Amino acid sequence: MNTLSRSVSLTLGLMMLPLTASAQRYARPAPPPPVVVAQPMMPPAMPAPMAQPGQTTTVYTTTAPPRGRVERHGRPPVAGQNWIPGFWSWNGSQHVWTPGRWEAPPRPRARWVEPRWVRRGGRWEMQPGRWR
Repeated sequence: MNTLSRSVSLTLGLMMLPLTASAQRYARPAPPPPVVVAQPMMPPAMPAPMAQPGQTTTVYTTTAPPRGRVERHGRPPVAGQNWIPGFWSWNGSQHVWTPGRWEAPPRPRARWVEPRWVRRGGRWEMQPGRWR
């Protein structure tokens, strides 16, 4: 073994030894563990916003909604249910399609009023769907 090899072996061996109490005072503290910040996922399209009695929900955006989609729905799975058509909702950063669904009316002869986007000045306001 040559001198360089012995020197490297000795240095590596010393690095493996634990520090004495006096040497620990002067040693650099270990860096803190990395902080991982999780990005929140975008929520899926919300179900049809419905105005509850005595409650108003208003959504505004400066982005116009895309054209509506044509949905095929067939017969209701349960007699007496009404088809609630799909619509474009807003998730805080973009329009997302909320698909249509079957729903039983809350009372006899109730009629569904679809949600709609209304342009007011330079922004769009969503008027929620509701049973009338």
